[in-house]
Amino acid sequence: MATARDQFIKLQARLLDMRFEFAPDEHEARQRFEQLALATYDHLSAAGIAVGYYFPPTSNFASNERLSPSLREQWKNWTNEYAELLERNPRLELRDMLHLIGESHMQNSWPYGFEQRIQEWVDHGDLEEIPFIDGHGIVTAKFFDRLRTLRRRCGGWMFCDQRSVQVVFVPEAEWQDLCTTQDERLTGRPRKP
Repeated sequence: MATARDQFIKLQARLLDMRFEFAPDEHEARQRFEQLALATYDHLSAAGIAVGYYFPPTSNFASNERLSPSLREQWKNWTNEYAELLERNPRLELRDMLHLIGESHMQNSWPYGFEQRIQEWVDHGDLEEIPFIDGHGIVTAKFFDRLRTLRRRCGGWMFCDQRSVQVVFVPEAEWQDLCTTQDERLTGRPRKP
């Protein structure tokens, strides 16, 4: 019978599989984070604090008083390392930003069905025309500019593939073909340029 710790390890690995798919050369960083997440789980469990979830790499426990000073320092170091990792892996950062949009819009892990609208918003460059409900107030000029930069750096876009129920990245030409096909299917007319 699997223990709560075993279940945590399994959930944590599944989450990291989905994230680090977009940072395929970051095996060592992933291992460091897995060790930190497990050490945090063990520390909280030993203190009698139930952990019923996993820790995303974007977590920041650097100021969490329930953790030991050593663990808080490790989380501080991880936060800095993750920022550097994102700079090296723009697809992962784009994925994280779209995830934030999903959480802000409908408290979902992804902005399901809004990917094309968000891409068009980014491409049109009008910050004020937000195509989703920004319930958490994440959209700032800095956020929007970074999203636009990532769009250019990545040379494509991301969406949740309904068949595999996985977030996938597609190069620009393939993304535009997908949008055209979807628009034609919905409207019965060719897509407007």
